[in-house]
Formats: sequence, structure tokens, C-alpha cells
Amino acid sequence: MKHRTGQSSISVMLASVCSIVSFLCCTVRDDRDVCPSRLELDCTGLGPGEVLLVLRSEGVLDHADTISLPDALGADGTWRGDVPGRLCAISIFSPVEAVATPREGYVVGKECAPVLAWSRCFVPERPLYNFSVKLGKEYCRITLRGVGDLPEGMSCRLRSRVDGIKPGGELSIGDCEVEAVLQGDGSRVANVLRQRDDSLLLEIVEKDGEGEKVCRSFALGGILIKAGYDWDAPDLEDLVLDVDFAKGLLGLKTDKWSKTFEFAFVF
Repeated sequence: MKHRTGQSSISVMLASVCSIVSFLCCTVRDDRDVCPSRLELDCTGLGPGEVLLVLRSEGVLDHADTISLPDALGADGTWRGDVPGRLCAISIFSPVEAVATPREGYVVGKECAPVLAWSRCFVPERPLYNFSVKLGKEYCRITLRGVGDLPEGMSCRLRSRVDGIKPGGELSIGDCEVEAVLQGDGSRVANVLRQRDDSLLLEIVEKDGEGEKVCRSFALGGILIKAGYDWDAPDLEDLVLDVDFAKGLLGLKTDKWSKTFEFAFVF
């Protein structure tokens, strides 16, 4: 499906008139498949730029458009559209490039783009629905210190069982590997999406001409849960991890707290 980046003022006006006429002809008791519900999204809290709006009803993609803000909004900062009378999942993603496969509604990619998202699931049973949109931070930026000086041919990566986000906010389950990129200060940085359990692993990987092998692996997910990291927070906090392989210690830091844990390699 091609994404539309805008509409002419005439088409917008005609669509609005048709929607108003349809809305006035419907009552609360009408079949919502015949008389769709009107959806109003208050986007006054969003800054200018492009976002991807994805609407699915009963698992079928109805709408996937790149919209430009504030051009696509009414004078009051509201986006308006119609939704059928079936189970609906609507999401707004930013940046647009973060959504690799909008037809499936997933946010995927090995590098795990810094995703902001807002989602709602509902069954339209009334003529009008209003929602206020506030994009949440769906990723955690993890900075690893103490793993910068690895031998040539070795790298550090994070492995999880979450490979994306579906419209409605559900996590897409699948293997996801994100390499931690070496920075100028010797640290390594990677983004991971919101997690659903303690399966997140930190792995030290060696690559050669024949492939790769995992030299060391330890269960980072369990330590984060023990530390009280909140994967259900509306905006995920970034983490700084100080890794001391010699002593088997891992220091965790956010803007709000700092804790140290002992760790053991999975193998």
C-alpha cells in the first residue's frame, strides 16, 4: 500500500461534508458497519513532522498513511476519520522510517530505530470517539561501558524475543538481535524495544570467515527485572551498564537510580 503524504483542500472539504452527512443520518442504534463511527484524534501535543497512522479492523489493514503535521489536522489540531463497527486497533508511529513493514503494522529492524508510538484498541459502538494522542518512548537506549576494548573480530550484541510492535500496542514476538555500536568514548550503544519477560541476553560474539560463535552470554533481562526496571512505563528509561567481567559485577544506572549486581555467564 502506498503512503499518501497529503490531500488537496477540495478533497478534504468533500470528505468532511460526506462524513458530516453520514454522521447526521446515523443513530446510536444503527449498525456501525453501515454507519461508521467518527474518530477524532487530538494531536495538539505533537510537534511538526511526519508520522505514520495505521488502522486495522479485525486483523485486516484498513488504513496506513504517512501524514504531515500540522497540515493534516483541523484548525483545532484534531485529525478526523471514520472507522468501521468492528474491533479496531489504531496506532501512530514516529519516525516514519521506523516502520519497516507497515502492511503488517510492525516496527522491526535489527538496529531497532528509536520508536515513539501511541496505540488504542476499541470496538466502535458509539457514533463518536475522541482520543488524546501522546507518543510514548517504546525503546530503551542501553549504553554499555567496560566492553569497548574487545579483541579484533569480536563484538557485543543484545538478543531479545521482541521484534516489533503491532497496532494496538501488542508486542510482536520473534527473535531480534541488535549489535551494540562502538562509540568514540569506548562505550557501546544499542536500542532495544519494550520487553515482555526476562529473556533479554547480552552476548559477546566472535566472527571469522566461517561465521560466528557466541563466546559469552549472560541473562541481562533477569537482572533488570530484579533491579526494578519498569518495562511497562509509558516512556522507557535509558540505561547505562558498567560491566566488569573480571569481578563479575554489573552496575546499572538510570536518571533516577543506580544499583550494582553480581552476574554469572549463561555459558
